[in-house]
Parts: sequence; C-alpha cells; structure tokens
Amino acid sequence: MNDREANSPATKLGDMFRAVEAEMQVELSKARVGLSHMGNRGGRVEDAARKALRDVLPRQFDVGHGEVFDRYGDTSKQMDIVVTTLDHPFTHPGHQAMPYMLDGVAAVGEVKTKLTTDELPDCIAKGLSFKRLRRAVGKDDVVLNHSEEYLVETQLLPPFFVLALENDVAIDTLLKRMNDAPLAPVQPTKLFFKEDTPQHALDAICILGRGLMWNLRSGIGPVQLRRGGEPPLTGWQWIDTDAPLSWMLHLMHIAIPQIQRRHSPLIHYPV
Repeated sequence: MNDREANSPATKLGDMFRAVEAEMQVELSKARVGLSHMGNRGGRVEDAARKALRDVLPRQFDVGHGEVFDRYGDTSKQMDIVVTTLDHPFTHPGHQAMPYMLDGVAAVGEVKTKLTTDELPDCIAKGLSFKRLRRAVGKDDVVLNHSEEYLVETQLLPPFFVLALENDVAIDTLLKRMNDAPLAPVQPTKLFFKEDTPQHALDAICILGRGLMWNLRSGIGPVQLRRGGEPPLTGWQWIDTDAPLSWMLHLMHIAIPQIQRRHSPLIHYPV
C-alpha cells in the first residue's frame, strides 16, 4: 500500500472499525473466561456491543435495549440493541431495558456470541415481531432518501440486524435459510401507504472478522450493489470482508429512513 492509499478516507475508516471489532473480540474472550453462565456471558457481550456502537455512531443517535412499541398498541420482543434518533422524546439509561417508541427508532439489532442453526430462528422470530409494527406517518411528512416504490416495499420500517461475534453456520446455508424465512404481515396505517407489503424479518447479518450479509430486496433501495456494469443485485448477498462492521454501519447510514417531519411524532401517540 502506498502513502496515498494509506491516507485515503476509505482506508482510515476501515482501520477505525477494524479496531472496534478487535475490542469486541477482546470482550468476548473476557466473557468466556470470567463467566460460565450463558445468559450472563451473553449479557456482557451485548453491553460491549452497545458501547462500541455508541462510541462510533454520530451524535444524533443513541443506543439502548428493550422493547419497541407503535402507536397502534403492538409491541416487539426484547431487542438487544435499539438505536434511537432525535425524534425519540427521551433518553434511557444505557444499562436498563426500557420501552422505545417506534417513530424515534433508527434501527434495532440482536447480538449473538455465536450464531448457530439453533440461534437463527430466535433472530428471525425477534425480527418478525419488530416488522409487525407500523409507523405513524403524517400526511405532511417527507422521506428524503427513499423512492416511493421502496417506501411501499419496506413500509418505512427501520432496519433489523444481527451482530454475531462468531458464526457456526455455513454461508450457503445462511443464505438459503434467510431466503426461505417467513415474512411478517404489516397492516396499512391508512396515513401514508396505499398497499400492505409483507416484511422480511432481517435486513443484515454482520459476522465480525468474516463478512456481512445484506438483504437488497428487489434492488430498488438506496443501498445498491452491482457486479461490473450489470443491473443491481437483488435478495440476500454475502460481502466477504475483514471489516464487516464498517460495511454494515456504512450501509445502515444509507438505508435508515430520513424523515422530515412537520410535527413531532409524539402527536400520534395518545397519552
């Protein structure tokens, strides 16, 4: 690598996220040595993951954990990671599991010490519980970074990701399982969307030190990947990289809906 390449923004960004991944791997090793109970070990790894994300995400985001609810009375399962935006009306203490308002959430995630074929259905079930929720979108709200077609495809729901420190599932098996995974039906809000599109449970699977799986859906979204001059790729795709966290946060930042609101989303939530 020459000096110009070493000083490029892409190289520096990749180096920064590789350092974060290395720190998380150290936390995993500490958890394994210091704790024998699986639940406690998982909790320590989840704390480390939240701290790492909190340290690297832009300041307009905060990171916590807990359930997510919508204005229609539906609630998700417990989420290991909840990334909130400035639209969320308050900040929770990072160490306490608390409820979160969907319309102040940018993304949610599940943390796995080791992803296995037994653990994958749990991730999918949690993703389905989240993707059943419905946005409260005002008629004057404007989505700045999604096409109308992609809004219908995603129902404007935030992305759900899995962050695995280790993986015990063959990549081909993982791709097949995700392509065959059930979809979550989403009822129309009657405020914004004209049709009801069943939702994919997961949007990304990040395996530290190995790579990233990303769900490109029909290929019309803000995240598009191509091979050469070919049309955009569709469906689940595997990205082989030693900096998967860098890739995931980069793509998440592109994919997270950017909503320009005329009023606070709190007006949709009865008190």
